[in-house]
Amino acid sequence: MTNAKNCPATGKAWATVEYLTGDAREEAMARLMEKVHRDRVSQMRDSWLEGFEQGMEQGMEQGRMEEKYDVARSLLRMKMPFGGIADATGLPLAEVNRLAAEQDAI
Repeated sequence: MTNAKNCPATGKAWATVEYLTGDAREEAMARLMEKVHRDRVSQMRDSWLEGFEQGMEQGMEQGRMEEKYDVARSLLRMKMPFGGIADATGLPLAEVNRLAAEQDAI
């Protein structure tokens, strides 16, 4: 019995099958590579967004702290009692004392 791939009647059909099989493999590989690329891009985007959100949150917290210090300095200039400044700003009394010492040094 002759090999079906070498047979003139089926040789062309086998050649077509092998060609299509190769194309199907390449297409599947291309789809897989595209999925990997999309997943990587998505992961990078998610990481960037997470970092951006954390940075914004930290920046806002830093801004709130700076505002507390600015208010405390203003109240110190107005000669408000240290305990009242601590209550008004939420800063510890020791920090208000430190700010007062800084202002006295200036």
